[in-house]
Amino acid sequence: MIKTMPWRNAYLPAFQGVPFQFFLQQMNDEKAKQFMQQYMVPNSRENMINSIAEVNIYGQLSTKDKEIIFALFESVKEKDEVLMIKMEDQTIQFIQSDTYKVEVILECNTIDYSGKNVEFNNLLINNS
Repeated sequence: MIKTMPWRNAYLPAFQGVPFQFFLQQMNDEKAKQFMQQYMVPNSRENMINSIAEVNIYGQLSTKDKEIIFALFESVKEKDEVLMIKMEDQTIQFIQSDTYKVEVILECNTIDYSGKNVEFNNLLINNS
């Protein structure tokens, strides 16, 4: 018997300028989606980390990288070497830089984590 997951993934081409890749995920049906939502609850909620407010990706984007971004998102704005994507309460920014790094800014409502950062290699997690 072969067991498969109740979703499909579609991977877009990997970026050329930075080590980054988007993928899209689609649930097989509404029943599977409801089942997964019931059990796949992040532990961030119990720690009062509400959401990812912003992701900043620093590095050199190629022309093809920009084409992928503009094809995937309708709301891309380009200004001063920054590509900004607004999605309801979240923002993704691709910021032109000679150095690759990623900054994730969380919305946090607990004093134990608020204002603290965690850094690992080229990833910075900032609890605002």
